[in-house]
Amino acid sequence: VLTISGDFFLTENGALEGLGASFALSSVVGRLEFTENRALLAIDGLDLLADLGGGLFIDSNDDLVSINGLTGLTQIGGGLSVVYNPAIEGFDSLSGVVSIGGDLLIEGNLQLLDVDGLSSLLSVPGNVRLQDNISLLHVDGLASLQSVVGELKIEDNIEQVDVDGLANLTSIGGNLDITDNISLIDIDGLGSLSYLGGDLLIHQNDPLATLDGLGGLTQLVGLVSIFGNDALTQIDGLSSVTYVVG
Repeated sequence: VLTISGDFFLTENGALEGLGASFALSSVVGRLEFTENRALLAIDGLDLLADLGGGLFIDSNDDLVSINGLTGLTQIGGGLSVVYNPAIEGFDSLSGVVSIGGDLLIEGNLQLLDVDGLSSLLSVPGNVRLQDNISLLHVDGLASLQSVVGELKIEDNIEQVDVDGLANLTSIGGNLDITDNISLIDIDGLGSLSYLGGDLLIHQNDPLATLDGLGGLTQLVGLVSIFGNDALTQIDGLSSVTYVVG
């Protein structure tokens, strides 16, 4: 069983397809990173890894389909970044992760269908960015999320039709940015949101007809920008806002 007292990087190993079941890594004090391993198919053999002292970064692995080897992981001390892995369809093995210590970045994963692997996550102490995931249908996997300390950005997820998975989110410390989601019908899933500590940016979501999902929002500490939503007929969803600084 291997313990690493610093960071562990697997980067630019062009022929590496997997770690193998015998790779018994139990602890990483620093960050764990898999970057630009063009032939990597799976992140396996890490079932014994429960706590990660730094961040988990999975970036630009062209053939990566599965990260099922991380089923034992419960704590991530830094950020969680799954970005620009064009073949990955999901990461259900992260469903045991209850806390992270930085940003949550899910970006540019062209085949990603859902974020169900984040179902135990209660809060994010940084930013949450869900963008450029062109096959993402919904964010139901974020159903446990209650607070985001930084910004929440949902952008360029062209198949996403709603944000129902955010039904328990009550507080966002930074901006709320919902932009260029061309299939987004409603934002009713934001009905529990009462506090926004930054700007409200609703831009170019063509089929979005109302802002009724923001009916619970009472405090908004930033500007309001609603632009280019072709089907928007009314903004009554902002009628409960009693405090705006922007």
